[in-house]
Amino acid sequence: MLDKRYAGLIVLTALCGIHCSAPVETVSHDDAPITEAADPPPGRRSTPPSDSEKIVSLGDDSVEPEFTSSVRDASGNLYETGTFTRTMVGGATLLRSRGDRDVFVIKTAADGSPLWAISIGSAMRESDPKVTLDDGKVSILGTTKGQMDCGRGPLNSWSSETFFLCTFQAKDGTPIVGGAFPTGAP
Repeated sequence: MLDKRYAGLIVLTALCGIHCSAPVETVSHDDAPITEAADPPPGRRSTPPSDSEKIVSLGDDSVEPEFTSSVRDASGNLYETGTFTRTMVGGATLLRSRGDRDVFVIKTAADGSPLWAISIGSAMRESDPKVTLDDGKVSILGTTKGQMDCGRGPLNSWSSETFFLCTFQAKDGTPIVGGAFPTGAP
């Protein structure tokens, strides 16, 4: 069941897309996301509820990731999202958290081999990320209380909990655009 907090944002996004006159800030400068290629560190393996078990490992001081949403494309590739702390390795990519709990996005091929992994977040806690796939783009919708960065620089921050919407190229995870929307919560 869809969380009621998302209903208005989904309607807003469906009606006017990410480039509308709603209170949103988009950025397009070239700050890189905090991801780097690396050999997986020694440590525990996670036990996610899907194919990602084959590609996710954790540093010794990390908490296991929480997988919250997944979707498959017509070719059988799997896109998964969730939250993690400190560090997480997806395939050969070391993801580093910017703060409390950040969001990860992992793409695996139909055969289970890792294709790419990225992290997005703020110094505060992100929660409830959901993934959608449309027209060669992967979008992540979630909530934060911090100044979110979708991989192209910080987005607007608000005084209360904020929705974020980050969109990436499905082919390689390259950031396209991001937006931050106030939830209206006090």
